[in-house]
Amino acid sequence: MPASPITPLPPPPLRSQSPTTFSGTAEAFVEAWPTLVTEINAFIVYLNSLGFDPISVQYRIGFFFTTAPTSSEVLALHIATEDFEIPANFGAPASRGAVEVHPAATFALDVQKNGSSIGTITISTGGVFTFVTVGGTAKSVAEGDVIKVVGPASADAAITNVAITIVGIVQ
Repeated sequence: MPASPITPLPPPPLRSQSPTTFSGTAEAFVEAWPTLVTEINAFIVYLNSLGFDPISVQYRIGFFFTTAPTSSEVLALHIATEDFEIPANFGAPASRGAVEVHPAATFALDVQKNGSSIGTITISTGGVFTFVTVGGTAKSVAEGDVIKVVGPASADAAITNVAITIVGIVQ
């Protein structure tokens, strides 16, 4: 679902305008407000569809690899700089990925916190990403925790040029 556009307001009336111009400008300006409110509400619905409160501050962990990883290769290491929460199922669609050359078989990445699995990011042979947290629940991450992403035990020579962003919410 793409973000709804927000139409810019017309110019506001100015005291320096003649009464006739001021009146017409003011009328156009005031008449635009209901549309603005509707468009802002639609944008908030869009933000909520991403699984986040529009006031929340996001915490992002981005990583990529350009060549096919070896068996169980560590693809990302990240030390949390502040407390945050990874929403249930990584807050998909906020967390997302892209792949240029699809894997020959389903490609599952193990996402770990301090060495324990907290979820899986799976890439299908069609290039579709699926984000699942253990138990389908949110995961708390504290400042200093290490997030590690490990490739599958069986190497897949086909997959290349993958970029993934995990999105959390600062606590």
